[in-house]
Amino acid sequence: MSPTVLAADSVCTTVTNDTFFVNSDTNVDSYFWTVPTGASIVSGQGDTLIVVDWSGASQGIDSVCVFSINACDTSNPVCIGIEVFFLPTTAAAGSDSTVCSSSYTLAGNNPAIGSGSWSLVSGSASITTPSQFNTTVTALGQGPNVFRWTTANGPCATSSDDVTITRDTLPINANAGADIDTCDVTSVQMAANSPGVSETGTWSIVSGAATITTPNSPTTSITGLSSNATVVLRWTISTQYGVCASTSDDMTIRIDETASVANAGTDIDTCDVTSVQLAANSVGAGETGTWTVVSGTATITSPNSPTTSITGLVSNTTVVMRWTITTLYGICVSTADDVTIRIDETVTTANAGSDIDTCDVTSVQMAANAVGAGETGTWTLISGSAFIIDPNDETTAIAGISSNSTVVLRWTITTLYGICPSSFDDVTIRVDETATVANSGADIDTCDVSSIQLSANTAGPGETGTWSVVSGTATITSPNSPTSSITGLVSNTTVVMRWTITTLYGICASTQDDVTIRIDETATVANAGTDIDTCDVTSLNLAGNAVGPGETGTWTVVSGTATITSPNSPTTSITGLVSNTTVVMRWTITTLYGICASTQDDVTIRIDETATVSNAGADIDTCDVTSVQLAGNSVGAGETGTWSVVSGTATITSPNSPTTSITGLVSNTTVVMRWTITTLYGICASTQDDVTIRIDETATVSN
Repeated sequence: MSPTVLAADSVCTTVTNDTFFVNSDTNVDSYFWTVPTGASIVSGQGDTLIVVDWSGASQGIDSVCVFSINACDTSNPVCIGIEVFFLPTTAAAGSDSTVCSSSYTLAGNNPAIGSGSWSLVSGSASITTPSQFNTTVTALGQGPNVFRWTTANGPCATSSDDVTITRDTLPINANAGADIDTCDVTSVQMAANSPGVSETGTWSIVSGAATITTPNSPTTSITGLSSNATVVLRWTISTQYGVCASTSDDMTIRIDETASVANAGTDIDTCDVTSVQLAANSVGAGETGTWTVVSGTATITSPNSPTTSITGLVSNTTVVMRWTITTLYGICVSTADDVTIRIDETVTTANAGSDIDTCDVTSVQMAANAVGAGETGTWTLISGSAFIIDPNDETTAIAGISSNSTVVLRWTITTLYGICPSSFDDVTIRVDETATVANSGADIDTCDVSSIQLSANTAGPGETGTWSVVSGTATITSPNSPTSSITGLVSNTTVVMRWTITTLYGICASTQDDVTIRIDETATVANAGTDIDTCDVTSLNLAGNAVGPGETGTWTVVSGTATITSPNSPTTSITGLVSNTTVVMRWTITTLYGICASTQDDVTIRIDETATVSNAGADIDTCDVTSVQLAGNSVGAGETGTWSVVSGTATITSPNSPTTSITGLVSNTTVVMRWTITTLYGICASTQDDVTIRIDETATVSN
């Protein structure tokens, strides 16, 4: 019976006690084992179990065989195939490395025996070909990444080795901050960017002198700076592992010094020149002074010299020159100062124009000469009173001039800048006043005098009034007095006197006025004659007295109606008289001029009318009454009727009524009543008529 060998199908040469066995068979007396060359049976030859030492065996596929032996025969070998493996090559993962990349080529050893395999122990990465000893890895994580290189060969123990690949990353770009230009400081604050996580920033001095307070602070202060110096500082950002290249940036600090205060010198006023010497202050160390033309025209000989000359100056212009002092770096504010150069020109000779004589004006037009380019002409008041409308206009109007005054005005021409001497000329204005309108006074009508007082108006200030005789006879007491008396006057004559007013300067026309003096004579006393009472006439003759030489008598109707036949005849007739009217006539005697009072006298003319014939009515017989009604006739116009008791007893109720009643009659008596009609004036005779009234008594009753 064939045995079955029981054992592993592979083995490592490191195994020294590998066992093989077969099941025991009673038919078998012993077993004979064969092993591959180099292997040795440690024990058990001839038995069902052997111990084999493989350490001397060669790698490869071989077999372990066993023969069963008994007394009869030896069986065919029964073999079990076995693959012998050497120990794998000891793994070597390579040296640790720090890289500045996301990929890396590993450097494990290439196993001579067995195969290798890469695995990621920690960190992160992607292994391109894990079985390749020099595979690349990608997507390396930042920081340490641990890879393991493991070699294996069959059932032999594996060998492994770890390698750490540390991935460094590029630092952020260093930014040292803007360059600093500063003025007169000894320290500044930096403003670099902050480094990234795990990065380190470091300040260093490239050039210049400074002290870094905190070298690793992006905002460290820098001290120990000196004016007029430049310091270059470098801000370097390095990585955590220092493999990736650091970044750096430089910044420059320029420490300027406050500029000297510029002083361009005193302003220059000059007359008719083309060049001047400037006189600015000197500049400090490292500074630069520069002249520039701010305005005007000039050529600078040496622009950086404080005392340069400038040429090409033009009269009647202003040149402003600026002296600017700039610092070494131009950081601190430059200082500047201007100097003004005024180049004046010789003035035009002033001519104020001809003197002016004018009449009663309050303004005049001047006529001075025109000024030259850039010059100013100015009118000023030297004496007198006036208002200059436009003092700088050579033909200005002058207002506010008072009559009867002299005004002296001066025309002064000054240069553009008033540096060259000015020129002036005076003009005299005599302002005459329109002569006061002469008023010789009201004409004078006077009566029986030989002298009178004149009453002309007073001449104005500065004027002269003068009386003269135009016609007639008179002697002037004070010819220049407006109220002079004149003598030697003759009644019934006329004298014409002239009052002439002349002005102060005789420029305005004189004025004159005449006064007429009439010397009248006292009038004759008027007598109109005796008053006239007349009856029923229409005309009569008047009897006024005669008038004297030069006189005129005149009848006028004062009241009533009349027609005067010859009004100037003292004995004129008057007609058109009307009865029952009164006419008052006035005889007026007037003098030659009507100056002396006229005289007058009135005469009253009463023209009466013949009375109406009176009719007292029929006699009245009446019985036992105490009153009756009368029946006289009516009176004419202007007449008056009057009842009166001629005899008997009666009381008249209305004495002037033709039909009055009478009372108080007594029976058995007779009353005679008279009705009398009188004229208006009682000049014409009155008329009368009687009526008899008999009052009977009732008879006694007969018995």
